[in-house]
Amino acid sequence: MSKKSIDTISDQIESILTSIIHDEDVSEKNIHQIDETTIQINEQIYHVATNYREGFDFGAFEARYQEYFERFDFIVGDWGFEQLRLRGFYQINRRKVPREQIIDYLDDYLKEYCNFGCRYFVLAKEEALVKYNQLRERISQAKPQSKRPTKNPINTIHQKQQNSLTTNNEKTKRKSRHKRHNQREQNQAFQIKQLGKQHTPQNKKADFEANKVVKSKQKQTHRTNKRNFIIKQQP
Repeated sequence: MSKKSIDTISDQIESILTSIIHDEDVSEKNIHQIDETTIQINEQIYHVATNYREGFDFGAFEARYQEYFERFDFIVGDWGFEQLRLRGFYQINRRKVPREQIIDYLDDYLKEYCNFGCRYFVLAKEEALVKYNQLRERISQAKPQSKRPTKNPINTIHQKQQNSLTTNNEKTKRKSRHKRHNQREQNQAFQIKQLGKQHTPQNKKADFEANKVVKSKQKQTHRTNKRNFIIKQQP
C-alpha cells in the first residue's frame, strides 16, 4: 500500500471519528474566545498563527473540535464545500512521528488534500508557536551557505504585514532607480541633439568657403615656386 493511500485512509478515519462525536452537546466543550486571534481550550492558550482568506470561524471551530486534537501542537482547519475540516500537526523537531504529521508538511498537505485556494487557518499552542520561531531561526543560521532559503509554512499575520511593508519599500526603490535611469538617458539624448544642432548648414557653408580660400592660396604658392625654379646649365 502506498504512502499516499495510507494518508487518505488516515484522513477518512479521522473524519469519521470527528463526525461520530460531532453530535455530542457542544456545551460540554470548555472552549472560549479571548479575542480575534486568541482562544482558550481548557487551560491551554492557542493563537491564530495564520488566517488565510479569513478562514478562522470560531463557531465552526467550536462545533468541530474534539479532545483528540489536544495532543497536537498545531491545529489546521481548511474549508471545502462549506464544510470545515480539522487536522493536527506536531512541532518540527518531534521525533518518532510520520513526516506528514509534522507542521513543515503543511504546504504539501494544502496542495495535495485541499481545494486550490481554499480558506484555511492554523491554530498554534502558545509555547509551540514561540518554540517554532526559535527552531526556524536556528535552522536558518545553521545553513548560511544555502542560496535558497527554507520556506516557512507558518506565515503569521504579523509576518505578512512586515513582508508586505518590505515588498512595498522594495517596489518604491526600484521605481526610483528606474526613474533616475530614464532621466539620465533623456539628458544624454538631449546633449547629443544639442551637439547635432551646432553643425548647421550655415556652419558647413562657412567651412566650405574657408577650405576654398586655403586651397586657392596653396595653388598660387605652387605656381610661384614653378616660376622661380631655374635649371642651371652645366659649364
